[in-house]
Amino acid sequence: KTPQELYERIKKSRDKLFFIAYSHTQDPKVNKTTKKQRDGNAKPDYQWYLARVDLSTCQELDDAQDCQNNGKYYVEFYTKASYDQGILLRGHPLENGVPAAKMKPKKDSESRYWLQWHEYHFD
Repeated sequence: KTPQELYERIKKSRDKLFFIAYSHTQDPKVNKTTKKQRDGNAKPDYQWYLARVDLSTCQELDDAQDCQNNGKYYVEFYTKASYDQGILLRGHPLENGVPAAKMKPKKDSESRYWLQWHEYHFD
């Protein structure tokens, strides 16, 4: 698909949510910070992520303003809720009375997703 075709599909999407394959080792803005990449031994480690394209933020960012032609977008990554991964976080109450030892991951289609948030620092 061309960048223009991708843009039209995103624009027509009601919720702008998509599953995307992403690899930190293939991202030029991230890869130099990983040990494997610095050593030259990095292999693509693509994983599937739920992401939402934010077209309004794209218009505010220099790298993404021309997303219709260059295919670069601002996206928000989402992560499966800890309960739905089968993880009970310390200090959190049981969900539906299920003890931590008996918690099991849910299917993706039955899971809840939360915005994945990271704090970035510029030194």
